[in-house]
Amino acid sequence: MARPRAVRYVGALLVGFCGTWLVGEAQHLATKVRVDRPEVLLGGVDPFAYCTATLGATATAALVVQDASGWRCASVFGDLFRTTAIDMGDACRRQHGSGAFARAAERSSPYSWQCWRDAAGSGDPAGSDAADQRRGGTSSP
Repeated sequence: MARPRAVRYVGALLVGFCGTWLVGEAQHLATKVRVDRPEVLLGGVDPFAYCTATLGATATAALVVQDASGWRCASVFGDLFRTTAIDMGDACRRQHGSGAFARAAERSSPYSWQCWRDAAGSGDPAGSDAADQRRGGTSSP
C-alpha cells in the first residue's frame, strides 16, 4: 500500500531539517575547537628569504598573480628560467621553527600572509580554515 503524499513530504522535510541542524552543530563544534586552542601570531612570511634558502643565491620571489596564491620562486639554471610555487607553510617553519604554519588573512592580498603557532606549542591547530598552510601545504590559500 502506497503512503500518502503528505507523509512523504513531511518525512522529506524532517530529513532536510535534521541535516541542516547537523551541519550547524558541526560548524559550532569546529568554531569551539578554534576558541579552545588559541593561536599566537609570529609575524609575516618572507618569500624572498625562502626562495634564496631553497633555490640558491640567484633565486628571488616573484608575484605572478595579484592575490595570496600568486607568489612563486623565480630562478635561472643555465639558459633555463623557471618558477616554482612557494610553500608558505614551509617558509613559516624555516623562519619560526617547528609548529609554525601560514595563513593568508585575505585571499585577495598577496601581502597578507602571516605565520602562526598554536599557543600550547603543539603546532598545527585543529579546525583552522582553508587558508592555512599546514605541514607541507602549498602556496594557494
